Amino acid sequence: MWGVSLEVAKYGTTLKQLTVTDSAAIKQLEVNGTTTINGYTVVKKNSLGVEGNVYCTSGTVEAKTLKVNSSGTIADTLTVGSSVYVNGSLEVNKFGTSLKQLEVNGTTTLKGYTLVKNNSLGVEAHIYCNGNIEALASGFGNINANYLGSMGNIACRGTLSGSNLNISGSKNCVQQTENYGKRLVNAYETADYYFGDIGESKLENGECVVFIDDVFKEIINLDYEYQVFLTKYGRGDIWVAERNKDCFVVQGENDISFGWEIKGKRKGYETNRLEEYKSS
Repeated sequence: MWGVSLEVAKYGTTLKQLTVTDSAAIKQLEVNGTTTINGYTVVKKNSLGVEGNVYCTSGTVEAKTLKVNSSGTIADTLTVGSSVYVNGSLEVNKFGTSLKQLEVNGTTTLKGYTLVKNNSLGVEAHIYCNGNIEALASGFGNINANYLGSMGNIACRGTLSGSNLNISGSKNCVQQTENYGKRLVNAYETADYYFGDIGESKLENGECVVFIDDVFKEIINLDYEYQVFLTKYGRGDIWVAERNKDCFVVQGENDISFGWEIKGKRKGYETNRLEEYKSS
């Protein structure tokens, strides 16, 4: 329509179709058809409402509230003081993306260093982050994802749940002590996928039958041989005489108490061992 520039100073300007190839300074714009703005565009103080796509290839989009029903592509900077609502897809390629609140019903791809805090980030697919991921809501937050991969820090004071979690650093339990404050406790990990159970029993007439917990039997694969480790609390030798799917039998020279630990292959991961890490 215009080949150079258009400036609209009057509030309430309504256009069915507007095509600008240079620049536009607009206080308020309402569009029912198609709008193409190829120059540097700043829309502020009022609103920009678009039912289709929003494209900003080299400039800046500033808004208090941005609602997109279809798709939005931002190649440079998106600055939002309040909320972003997307029913379709939002893709951000620039590093340093910082959002106070992001609600997405479709697909979200954040390819830069992303910090999302104070409110919520809900994604049904994958979350990738080279920086920090924080979920804090009044001190407690939740992170739910099918895949969560982070090369930085993950801070969640609530519940962290997902299908896969890959950590290149440490995984610790933060345990409060009475006299020494909070201390980090490390988990014991093995080359294979093992689950374990620990208990204590006593020999009677030189024998003891230890029944495997019913719940534990359903999380390990008893078609694979499990391992039993014994610690005797007294004089005399003891040994594992039998290993069955419901129990194992311990025999010994004297009727002494003993501790036992059973380790079995996790169901569904029986053949996994020291897999090669492949970043998604």
